[in-house]
Amino acid sequence: MAKPSNPAPAPGGGRTWAEFTHTSCLHVRPLEPLARKCHIPPIEPNIKTPMKKTILLLLPVLILAGCVSTPSHSQLSQLNYGSPPKDYETSIKQYFDGVLIDSHSAYYNFDSPYKFWYNDKSLLGGQLYSGYMVRVDVSSKNKFGGYNEEETYGFIMKDDHIIRVLEPCEMLSRGLLYGT
Repeated sequence: MAKPSNPAPAPGGGRTWAEFTHTSCLHVRPLEPLARKCHIPPIEPNIKTPMKKTILLLLPVLILAGCVSTPSHSQLSQLNYGSPPKDYETSIKQYFDGVLIDSHSAYYNFDSPYKFWYNDKSLLGGQLYSGYMVRVDVSSKNKFGGYNEEETYGFIMKDDHIIRVLEPCEMLSRGLLYGT
């Protein structure tokens, strides 16, 4: 491209062609690093900071995971599950009479009882429960008259008595919503 002979304004505004080509990036020498010309600091991977963050985030998880321990084989062999519940549907419906807003409108879907043990987190005392688990899907009317979404509760029963209720969030966190 030939330089214009007259100092006419360049495409960049009111500057001459010589001023434009002198100050533009077209005039950067190939051996001169662009980072030095544009004052861009070099990018260095910072490995230490993400590693520290990862360790700090995992530390409480590891500590809390250690709080729930699996019972030994000798403890499991000595568990007393009691007798299978016979009238578990009535007991569970009586429980929901005091919990639901409109218990008379409730729909229940009961699973058959099966032997089950449950270990509370040690922060809650670390108690080991044994009995029969009855999973129940419950849906009832709310205070606006519409039906709530079906929720799954777990009832640990021993000798026709409810000894522990697992709320839907506990059932989900322990992986007890689906399957036995």
